[in-house]
Amino acid sequence: KRSELPIWITAAANPETFKFAGSIGANILTHFLGQSLVELKDKIALYRQTLAEHGFDPDAGKVTLMLHTFMAKDHQQAMDMVEKPFKDYLRSSINLLLPVAQSNGLDAKEDLDAVVEAGFQRYSKSSALFGTPESRLGLMNELADIDVNEIACLIDFGVEQQAVIDNFSQIGRLKDLLQGTTLAPQVV
Repeated sequence: KRSELPIWITAAANPETFKFAGSIGANILTHFLGQSLVELKDKIALYRQTLAEHGFDPDAGKVTLMLHTFMAKDHQQAMDMVEKPFKDYLRSSINLLLPVAQSNGLDAKEDLDAVVEAGFQRYSKSSALFGTPESRLGLMNELADIDVNEIACLIDFGVEQQAVIDNFSQIGRLKDLLQGTTLAPQVV
């Protein structure tokens, strides 16, 4: 029986939120929206430092990263199945694309198609679990290197429901591939 319910603080753009979570011994729930891998690495380090400064075990703090996820047995099949629904998802969430637009020197509303394409390319290459389990091992190792403990798979962004269900086993394959490694984040 657990005496305390674990607490997660959602943190992303503001390093002060990471520090606050560390100061109270809470876990972190984060995402790549508006932050790069390098920026997230620095914020996680700040979080772990703040945990230690406030008497908490810095290794006990859990960092959970939300990633859009769709994997199939074939990489191209996965990309074909995810491209249109994910681009539609991005279009419907234009405010989410402002950081992508700014980093590419685009105006999110005037250059919508270019912004959506840039967003899709960024997510599909380095900010999502799209493809096969094997094609995402590199990303999982990068996340382990910046001290992410677990991945929360976001699966509800528009891929046909039955296709998502039929390919859940690929998330299981990713977990199996990672099981022998101590560095990679846990997939939940």
